[in-house]
Amino acid sequence: MSRELIELGAIIRKRQTAQALKRLEPELKNIRADYERQIGILSAEVKRLREENAALKSQRAAPKQATPRKGRTK
Repeated sequence: MSRELIELGAIIRKRQTAQALKRLEPELKNIRADYERQIGILSAEVKRLREENAALKSQRAAPKQATPRKGRTK
């Protein structure tokens, strides 16, 4: 008898879990959509910063023209 009660309890818990997930599904979809949107925004920001960083590195790596210091001649 106790085994049957345990199995019945497991069945009831599974059913309640399924019902709760079904009830929360719209909210979960909204959360996931917001999460995906934020990832898209942050990915675009990272891409922009990487391009900006590459441009700054290339400027820094470019050789500077030697200019004489004040009071010295070249």
